[in-house]
Amino acid sequence: MIPVCMVFTVALVLCAAVAVVKGDCSGGTISISSTGSASHKHDQATVSFSIKSFHTTSMEKARKDGAEATRRTLGILAAMGVEKRNITTEAIHMQPEYNNNYNNNHGRRQSTLRGYSVSNSLSVKVQNFDMLGDIIDRAVGAAGNDASLNGPHFQLSSKVREQLQHTARIRAVEELGRKAKDIAGAAGCSLGKVMYLSDRIPAAGGGGGGGGGGGFAKSARMAPMMAMESDAGFSSPTPIMNGGDDTVYDTFYGIYELV
Repeated sequence: MIPVCMVFTVALVLCAAVAVVKGDCSGGTISISSTGSASHKHDQATVSFSIKSFHTTSMEKARKDGAEATRRTLGILAAMGVEKRNITTEAIHMQPEYNNNYNNNHGRRQSTLRGYSVSNSLSVKVQNFDMLGDIIDRAVGAAGNDASLNGPHFQLSSKVREQLQHTARIRAVEELGRKAKDIAGAAGCSLGKVMYLSDRIPAAGGGGGGGGGGGFAKSARMAPMMAMESDAGFSSPTPIMNGGDDTVYDTFYGIYELV
């Protein structure tokens, strides 16, 4: 009978301790975090064109050929409604190119000049996905045989991303308040004033949570191709599919007073 009494006595003590904790809220705080999110379909695609030219004897001739191909490409983009503010020159490279040969008698490498190359890389932002395939086909056709393509990379425009960030922030703060209220109620307390609210972790160490970016980007590289006339009629442009979206997250940390 003694062991039974001891167990019963301990149980009474534990119950009393719990009652005291739940009933004494003054001076207490709750430190929590919450993450809000917002999603949207991609509304912008970026395509990078590399326009290349080569000449065996003259850097200047290679440069002129590259400049002319670039002007043709820019003209096609303008004719298809791509605004200048959506076109950026990423890089221009001009360099001699050499063939490296080995002297069989002495085993030493000998470099022989084979010509001069010039490349001009353009980054183009496109919002009208219905025209994306046609824009790619015509721009590459205008650039010539040595053109190469990287993209399209689907993404959110800065305007849409800012809107999503605003929505995610509001949702995070609203969820923070709901969580604090639920926890306080479960402890038999009420919420007092907000003592800390920020997207930075409190210096005292409260808060957790987090989030990461979502969505995806499609990329396709095209090998050097036969040139297409820039004014030719494209009855069947390259099909481009965009089935993705992107998610923006925001995490907030809060400390609430208990009363």
